[in-house]
Amino acid sequence: MYKRHIIILLFCSFFSSCTSFNPLKKGTFSLYEDDQLICTIYRLENFQIEKCQKDNPLYAKIQWQSRNSFIMEGIEKEKKGVDTLKFLVSFKEIEQNKYLLKSIPVNSDIKYEYKAVLVKTSSTIKRQYLDTLVYLNKTR
Repeated sequence: MYKRHIIILLFCSFFSSCTSFNPLKKGTFSLYEDDQLICTIYRLENFQIEKCQKDNPLYAKIQWQSRNSFIMEGIEKEKKGVDTLKFLVSFKEIEQNKYLLKSIPVNSDIKYEYKAVLVKTSSTIKRQYLDTLVYLNKTR
């Protein structure tokens, strides 16, 4: 009888760990529009940093809705009280480590849809961005 319970418990633990794994929750990504590199994204769990060419990095908070979607909201490095749009981002894998993204605003009546391709280039994150992402995940 105990053996049966242990097997069920192990199966449930294995199944939940497999289903909770999401390759988009951590790593370095390249974002493309019309086959042109737009920016590099460094993501750890609920935050990401976007580095686009010579611009200052942009920071965003992510609220995972499902394995294939999240709500993204820009965050201000220095509080200025600027209203920001929140976007529902949904994605589907089109090749290994390559995802088609579709994004629409969720807190506005604006009729807008953004489409791009996201490619996971690494499971690691540069130290200069990792420290900030770890801090954001602990404090916000």
